[in-house]
Amino acid sequence: MLKKRIIPILLFDNNLLIKTKNFNNDRIVGNIIQSIKVFNKRDTDELCIIDLNSSRNRNQIDLFLLKELISECNMPVSYGGGIKDVQEIQKLLKIGIDKVIINNSFLKNKNFIHDVSNEFGSQSIIAAIDIISDNNKLKIFSKEKPNKLNVIEWLKEIQKERIGELLITSVNHEGTMKGYDFNMLDNIYKYLEKPTLFNGGASSIEDFKKLFTYKNIMAGCASSIFLFTEITPSLVKKSLIKDFPIRN
Repeated sequence: MLKKRIIPILLFDNNLLIKTKNFNNDRIVGNIIQSIKVFNKRDTDELCIIDLNSSRNRNQIDLFLLKELISECNMPVSYGGGIKDVQEIQKLLKIGIDKVIINNSFLKNKNFIHDVSNEFGSQSIIAAIDIISDNNKLKIFSKEKPNKLNVIEWLKEIQKERIGELLITSVNHEGTMKGYDFNMLDNIYKYLEKPTLFNGGASSIEDFKKLFTYKNIMAGCASSIFLFTEITPSLVKKSLIKDFPIRN
């Protein structure tokens, strides 16, 4: 049986730890390396690190900085931000990244999904999908380029490929600490065939508990709750282990 995981998501720009709200309103909240050292002590299952500089500006991925970050990590690391081709993924895996998170490059080029999944297999690929609710209508969110993709059709299409997991983020709830977007999840849940990581808005241990009642949700991802409250991944796991198969 696959076990449920608790995964902090850290956004960074150079050495700076960044926090956003609804993918906007950037604010510096610390140092990325120091934050990694803190999570090393908090029984963290995995860590997702997202390079905002590479993601937004399509800058070259800073492999030197990533090597430094990975050297500080005592847990598996997934990386997202500005991944544009197979060669970059090869370099990332070579320096120790366990999984790559790909979003905009899949939106821009559907063939890239096929190329990547065939080259690396499912175990290394997380397909990220950012969803925004606009006048009660769900849409695929991208800062790079407006798109007319249908959320359900995109979910179906991307899951036909050999991806290992989905990372779904509610843009409306991201950085708000007002609870996971269960209304959005209810609307898409029956279409989730791959193991899914869900992100955006976690505010309490009860949020994780409710999230894990959804069978295909294998990880609760969060940022603000771990950065700005006393709740830690270890505390969440200890609180849920009696009710769910939690990774130790």
